[in-house]
Amino acid sequence: MPPLPAARSFTLSPGRLGGAAIGVSCAVGTVPLLCLIPGVEERLAAQAAIWGPRWSRGFAAVTPHVSRQAERVEPGIKRGVEKVEPPLKRAAL
Repeated sequence: MPPLPAARSFTLSPGRLGGAAIGVSCAVGTVPLLCLIPGVEERLAAQAAIWGPRWSRGFAAVTPHVSRQAERVEPGIKRGVEKVEPPLKRAAL
C-alpha cells in the first residue's frame, strides 16, 4: 500500500470567499456611482446582451413547473382563506 501524501494546509484568503461577498456588496452599493464613469452604459448594454438570453432560458426552464405547482396549491389556500376570513372579520368588529 502506498504511503499517504503529506497533509497540506490551506488558508481562506479574503480574495476568494470574503472578497466575493465584499465585491457584491460594493457593486450593489455603488451602482449609482457607476453611471458617472464614461463608457459604463455601453459595457452594461454589452453584458446585458450576453447574459439576458441565458437568464431567459433559465427562467423558461423553471416557469412551467412553478405555474403547475401554483395551480395545484391554489384551491387549498383558497379554502383555508375562506374558512379563516369570516371569524377574523367578526373579531375585527
